[in-house]
Amino acid sequence: MPQIGDYRTEEGVLVAFAKGVLEGCGIGGLFGGVAGCVVGVPYGVVASLIIWLLETKNDYKVDLTRWCQQNYTNCQNNEYYLRVCAELIDVE
Repeated sequence: MPQIGDYRTEEGVLVAFAKGVLEGCGIGGLFGGVAGCVVGVPYGVVASLIIWLLETKNDYKVDLTRWCQQNYTNCQNNEYYLRVCAELIDVE
């Protein structure tokens, strides 16, 4: 069963942070040179981290739904399975 921690790693945070710094500096630099770069970095980092969190949540939900569908017959009498998967798939 997939866990959200499988998707949210330290490496992922660092990559999102680095992308945010580069994107923020690049966009800010277009409008104001070095000062624009400095101003753009925090906005780029925040935006990049938010996008990363939303992407990992979506990836987790897609994989969990797939897992629930594939394991329905094996786990249908399991109370935990029904509680987790009932929202994601149409459990009858």
